[in-house]
Amino acid sequence: MTLRALPLVALMLCSPVADAGFEKREATPPPNVEAPRAPARPPKEAAPRKPRPAPRAPIAAPPAETAPEPVKSVSAPVPVPEVVRDCADCPELVIVPAGEVALGSPDGEAGRRGDEGPQIRWQLQKPLTIGRFEITRGQFAAFTRAANYVPALPCGEFDGKAWSYGLTRRWSSPGFHQEDTHPVVCVSNSDITAYLTWLSAKTGRKYRLPNELEWEYAARAGRADVRPGRSGATPCAYANIADAAFQCSDHFAATSPVGQFRPNDFGLHDVIGNAAEWVDGCYSETLFETLRKKQATGGGNVLDGFFDSLASGVGLCRKVARGGSWQSGPDEARLAAREIFDTFSGGNNRTGFRVVREAP
Repeated sequence: MTLRALPLVALMLCSPVADAGFEKREATPPPNVEAPRAPARPPKEAAPRKPRPAPRAPIAAPPAETAPEPVKSVSAPVPVPEVVRDCADCPELVIVPAGEVALGSPDGEAGRRGDEGPQIRWQLQKPLTIGRFEITRGQFAAFTRAANYVPALPCGEFDGKAWSYGLTRRWSSPGFHQEDTHPVVCVSNSDITAYLTWLSAKTGRKYRLPNELEWEYAARAGRADVRPGRSGATPCAYANIADAAFQCSDHFAATSPVGQFRPNDFGLHDVIGNAAEWVDGCYSETLFETLRKKQATGGGNVLDGFFDSLASGVGLCRKVARGGSWQSGPDEARLAAREIFDTFSGGNNRTGFRVVREAP
């Protein structure tokens, strides 16, 4: 060993990283990620929304139906959230409080689709421990090395006119420059399942994807806004989105480091933009209508959701991504927007995921 290497060895021996297997609780502000600004590039163009099946005929509302009550805030803003982490290279988590909020979009919201309503009030019965950031490329890389995992499905890319899928694009080469701090994309449902299984075994805690209702509850953070942001704030302050469509600049041509933009009131970053996020379960065009009927009757059929759960378990259904991406314009970059993909098509280079850790 040369004398020049001794300081490096000493630094490694003093490192506090040896904390795997212990839960750390931190109360630090979001990291001030200072990514080098990309050189001036043409503004991102909004990608047209993927065509959806023709909506079903609207269901007549009962004569006595009333509009949802005004949204109640479930919590005061949380500028510095309590951060939970199971190991040094595990995802950072925040604890979202239980409460009630309106989910879905009101009839007059710009960009609204029929499968976003009717708007309902929904309660989170107990606190939810959810990822502060989207899973990063570096975290996914650690999994592939430890598990010797090689994704098999192709990765999709939208060129402004149509989707194409090929094996030349993958999570480590999505078609644009990424660093380990960027959200991982080009991950399929089977890739995510493999990662969650590995992470659960590594930590001894059960990790999974949030379902649609949990995701929207956490993303809204008690607010009824179309997207996160205080009054008068530019959308580009809160999200990495299609600049040209919003007439602002976020300084990134594709994905950006996680945590680069302002968080919502629960301390979650990038709930809109950067990478869209896969959620658990099958797509249901009548999700909110079904929930409204259950709430009205105080229950539901014993088979409600059974076949969707069965289809989801074997990968025989369409999947949903929420939050929009770096390529999304105003219609997709909304808290209520739902984007649909065929499970068998694999991942795509604008969609990643965020995790939930179940209570013991």
